[in-house]
Amino acid sequence: MSRIIFNYPLGHFEPGTVELDLSSRINTFVGINNIGKSQLVRHAVDFISQGYRFQFTGNVSSSFEVSNEVITEILNQINTSIFDLLSAFSKPDQEIPFKATVIKHSNLKTNSITNISSYYSLGDGKNVPYSLDNYFLEKFFYSKTFLEPVFIAAERDFQLAPAWSGQPKPVYQENGSNIQQAFDFLHRATATGRQINQTILRQLNQVLAPDFAFTEIWPDTAEGSPVLKLGLGDAKYRRIDELGSGIKTILHALLVLNAYHEIWAKTPSCIVIEEIENNLHPRAIRRLIDILIHESVQAETRLIFVTHSPVVMEHLATVHNSTTHHIYREGTATICRPIEHFKDACNALTNLGARASDLLQANFVIWVEGPTEQILIPYLISKYAQDLVFGTDYIVVLYGGNLLLHFSGDMPELAKSDESMSTDIGDHRIEVARLNRNFAFVMDSDGEVEGKPPKRAKDAIRQAQNDGLEFPIWTTYCREIEGIYPIEIFTKVYGLPKNASALAERDHTWGASDILAIGWGVERGKPIKKIELAKEAVNSRVELTYQRDLKALNEIIDAIRHAKSR
Repeated sequence: MSRIIFNYPLGHFEPGTVELDLSSRINTFVGINNIGKSQLVRHAVDFISQGYRFQFTGNVSSSFEVSNEVITEILNQINTSIFDLLSAFSKPDQEIPFKATVIKHSNLKTNSITNISSYYSLGDGKNVPYSLDNYFLEKFFYSKTFLEPVFIAAERDFQLAPAWSGQPKPVYQENGSNIQQAFDFLHRATATGRQINQTILRQLNQVLAPDFAFTEIWPDTAEGSPVLKLGLGDAKYRRIDELGSGIKTILHALLVLNAYHEIWAKTPSCIVIEEIENNLHPRAIRRLIDILIHESVQAETRLIFVTHSPVVMEHLATVHNSTTHHIYREGTATICRPIEHFKDACNALTNLGARASDLLQANFVIWVEGPTEQILIPYLISKYAQDLVFGTDYIVVLYGGNLLLHFSGDMPELAKSDESMSTDIGDHRIEVARLNRNFAFVMDSDGEVEGKPPKRAKDAIRQAQNDGLEFPIWTTYCREIEGIYPIEIFTKVYGLPKNASALAERDHTWGASDILAIGWGVERGKPIKKIELAKEAVNSRVELTYQRDLKALNEIIDAIRHAKSR
């Protein structure tokens, strides 16, 4: 990771609150409305695209002639994963202390770092001319691709080009008024422009299929103004100004992608796309993103997406391996950090207010050992939390006792690096956080009450909590959850006990097999009628009698309510 820390105010961000990793070709910035996403990206891209100048202070000559050794020392100290843009590059034993400050200069072409020193050592014994501007672009961004940024915003339309608009420089227009002019220019200017229109038509149909299949796209003139028409076949057509704003969003992005080089005679090295989700449904969003990324790969154009959409964030991260930055509030400060772990992504989704139930799925998963809990848990939650709806607010799913060895409650990054589990399990464990980031586990305590080491599978789930992932675990106070049942429940299923006096001495270390073996003489290892016992417990409206169990259940209930409130 090539991380840069801005240690001076960037927009309304405080010093040190902005960390960027823009080494990937595709980057995403996510955060709530009015958090400063667009402002931050514009400042950062502007800073990077305009280059750098070093201003040296200290015991150096007024002409700023710095020796190769000093330049080399600077390069050595910034050749790390974290570069502080306002660092003091000095060594305690250095005879001439100095301080280097990186600041933005107004014109990259005329104010280069080479004005300070034209040479420095590349490490091969040769002194060759080189610009530190280029060094930073290659070191931290792996290519010189921020020199020609273009911004696309859903609320603004395609930029007017001086060649056909008569404007002295590009400007933005609102309400889609420039899209028609842009297509008209492409159609009338060159054969290449007409081919570009057809390419855009094909891509538009890819985004909208199967709902629409436009047959042609052409500009017309109505009352002296360009009008864009989309053919529907059988001599039918739709005027672009009569279509929804989503069509304009798509055409806006496709125009920049395909026609920018034709209109301005240059290819954008970086395209910043703000809130591509505006006016588009999720399927169209994903397809448009796919086209933008696929069609820009040959030109090595960087793409930066600014969004508050979980759909955009998830699709870019999982399908296109985008580097995602989360912008959020921490106290009074606004923070920008790259997302490095699954927990960071969960925090970002929570911050956006995204809920699993937004996809018509249960918002919370309670993982349980067997059918007893599957019957009992919904009953207990309905008894102690009548506001929670089974199937919507939460659902109960079986993991099946020792099959828990094949589950991971941990963050995937940690689970896959867990060498202690790799011998028996390998890399195929089910990552429950991937299925639903809101979850809890219910486990029998088993042999732990006898002072034995915990079962390895259950201990691995608990270890996830120690590694920083927050989720409730209810470990039953009794050896098994059936230990909460009064003897009357067993009597209704198995009849009167043969040794009632012995049952009176039972404690929390007993499980169902102990109760049945001692009280009814049922041979250990014989199947236990757990489903019948659970149904009878529900019919008898059993209550939790141990405070530890009641506390654990309430923690799960609180977690479900918290997930519901997001």
